[in-house]
Amino acid sequence: MIVEVFIGVAQISRKDSGITLHSKSKLYSLVLAILTLAIFVLLVYSLDINKPSSLDIQVIEWVDQHAPNFLSGFLTLLTEAVTYWSIPIVVLIAMLWLGWRKRDLIGVIILPIAVAISEILKGSIKDFFQRPRPEINIAVDGTGFSFPSGHALVGLVCYGLIAYFLVKYTKRTIDKWIISIIFILFIGLLGFNRIYFSVHYFTDIMAGYFLGLTILCVSIFIYESISELKIHKKNN
Repeated sequence: MIVEVFIGVAQISRKDSGITLHSKSKLYSLVLAILTLAIFVLLVYSLDINKPSSLDIQVIEWVDQHAPNFLSGFLTLLTEAVTYWSIPIVVLIAMLWLGWRKRDLIGVIILPIAVAISEILKGSIKDFFQRPRPEINIAVDGTGFSFPSGHALVGLVCYGLIAYFLVKYTKRTIDKWIISIIFILFIGLLGFNRIYFSVHYFTDIMAGYFLGLTILCVSIFIYESISELKIHKKNN
């Protein structure tokens, strides 16, 4: 369902030559933003930050018992997709593509701001709750506080927005589906690897995802609103 909504929002924007369809994509984004923020707030209120939930323990134990060891090298490499040096490079490349190839100046502005906001919120919320990690593992960037997962939060905002723009500027529906599925799997693995290495609890990952979805949807809402305003000015 998430894939369908995601493709739908981007595809509406891609095909729209007027204001009505932009308004629809704005509505989808706004509703999803409110829903995911509500889930994040409920998750925060339902947790005892000072100790892991039974679900947290069960998930870590299950992954520890069933996840194959040969994934270690691949997941360690995947950790580097969301670091202090890799995210700026990815964002810069995406900005160059949006600005130079697509002449999408709105996207050029929205992307880095959204990622910066996710980074700021990540640090602020971690410092506020100060939830200890299950384990400290410097090799996979598993240091500092645990809640929420920065890899889940920042990774979803950064790569989710990039996926949105790729889908928006892709013509064939099958290609839109392929791009969406690849990025959803990739973002899912970003969260899984944090549990695999026992540097986050399951609820840390979910909190990161839901807050990340909120920022992603608000960013798309703002992008669509500005795009709609540009069309309105152009038509008048």
